[in-house]
Amino acid sequence: MPNLYIPVCAFFISTLLSIIFFGKKRLSNKETKIFSGLVVTSFIDSIMMVAIITIGYIDDTHFSLYILNRIDFIQYLGWSWLFFLYIYYISVSHKKNGTDKYNRALKITKIINIISLVFILTLPLYLHSKNDVMFSYGPSVTILYICCGMYILLSFVVTIFNAKHIKSKKYFPILALLVLGTLTLGIRAVQPGLLVIPFVMAYINLIMYFTIENPDIKMIEELNVARTHAERANLAKSEFLSSMSHEIRTPLNAIVGFSDCILRENDIQATKEDAKDIITASKNLLEIVNGILDISKIEANKMEITETDYNPKETIYSLVKLVVPRIGEKPIEMKVGITQDLPKVLHGDVKKVKQIITNILTNAVKYTDKGTITVMVTCLNQNDISLLSISVEDTGRGIKPEKIDKLFTKFERLDEDRNTTIEGTGLGLAITKRLVEM
Repeated sequence: MPNLYIPVCAFFISTLLSIIFFGKKRLSNKETKIFSGLVVTSFIDSIMMVAIITIGYIDDTHFSLYILNRIDFIQYLGWSWLFFLYIYYISVSHKKNGTDKYNRALKITKIINIISLVFILTLPLYLHSKNDVMFSYGPSVTILYICCGMYILLSFVVTIFNAKHIKSKKYFPILALLVLGTLTLGIRAVQPGLLVIPFVMAYINLIMYFTIENPDIKMIEELNVARTHAERANLAKSEFLSSMSHEIRTPLNAIVGFSDCILRENDIQATKEDAKDIITASKNLLEIVNGILDISKIEANKMEITETDYNPKETIYSLVKLVVPRIGEKPIEMKVGITQDLPKVLHGDVKKVKQIITNILTNAVKYTDKGTITVMVTCLNQNDISLLSISVEDTGRGIKPEKIDKLFTKFERLDEDRNTTIEGTGLGLAITKRLVEM
């Protein structure tokens, strides 16, 4: 039974790898799930091969050999397919619409597999068993290896064309494994009696485990990423506290200073001006404190939604009136456009709606020096639900494209080098986004 040796080796490798891999805590991501499928498929295949050869040496005409061979072919096809999916996923997952591309590839390859299996399971299959050498051949086997070869070829193409998207520590092992898979199919074509495929499948899984799919390494990488994020968050909070100490101190100093002036002022007009300045500074301080309290409530899941009936048109116009004085002497025209089919009464948390619109309008006023600020309100009414679309467009300075992804980040103030004269905490839009989600 000489050609039983290699399948037995494959069985021991697959068994050992299965015990080690599934016995460890591992990340629950797409790559790991696909690799789990590779390990399971290889393990089943090695068992099948040992069973086929053992039965074949006892009785090479037994009908179960044909059934077991066809089941084993499913494992071959499944392993080749999963190996392709693994390579395709790590190639496109970092791209825009990467998930959609992967899902499309998944659907297409599933259809290919179903068609292939119909041929593999129905076409003629023959068994060779002479001089202690046993292997299968025939149209069924030919279709199987054409499909496996197709998946290896597709894997090569995907790897080469997506080289820049695959990490270098994964790229070179994958190339080596693809070369090994290609050589294995070549050996099978020249020497069909040399049953190396189960061993190579198990060996490739073993190499992947110790190079690109080791649970320990992936857990360490995940911990490093989490640590980096935590450090950034901690730094952002430190910078925020530093900024807040300045932001809070500024209006407080103004309040104390102008209050002192009132005590010493004899002119009633000057006293009124100082009182106005105190009110302005107090409002700025209140805005800062409210922002801090709101973000704390939201993160503690203590922000509640209180729903009542309200008039949306009146709400919008009242908010605009409140924001207009902030424009001051800047040459800005405020425009408001409200759709005619906006319901007269809506049911919801009007305070949160006001806060959301006020935050966006205030930003528009802050970062616009001249031109227009336009508030547009449209809606889509269906039965008793009104889907509001409220947009604020301004002729302000805008945001650099590379900073857009930080727009809703807490404690983050964009383009501070250009906006040194503008007060702010970096919390307004972060709060707005969370309120909209709520």
